[in-house]
Amino acid sequence: DANLYQHKPFLDDFNTHKGTNLSSLGAIVLVPMAIYSNSIKDIKDIPNGAKIAIPNDATNESRALDLLAKANLIEFKSQSTLKTPIDISKNPKKLKFIELKAAQLPRALNDTDLAVITTNYALGAGLNPLKDGIFMEDKDS
Repeated sequence: DANLYQHKPFLDDFNTHKGTNLSSLGAIVLVPMAIYSNSIKDIKDIPNGAKIAIPNDATNESRALDLLAKANLIEFKSQSTLKTPIDISKNPKKLKFIELKAAQLPRALNDTDLAVITTNYALGAGLNPLKDGIFMEDKDS
């Protein structure tokens, strides 16, 4: 069997939880994750106490939190491989995290200030990461 959709942290997590020893055959193109908002147009304008919807699966949640750290919104206690909100050591804006299934994140934009969405779900909801995202993963993420 083979697949072409997962990133390395997903594969590592899968192996750990399923007791397998699958390995990567090589790198693939991974479409970027971005931060979206219906009301905020610039990452610098995020208000104190903003509600941010993030994916609830381990690997994409960690990826979303890493993106928020790259945007200088949070910091971590340590650089563990898979991060959760518990690993946040600094949250100066007192951001509130709402963990949802990845497919629900585009709809959450109506009820939250921001959502961190993978491109496959963003495109399915008519969002363009280059035009609509207010902060996006770089090509080396």
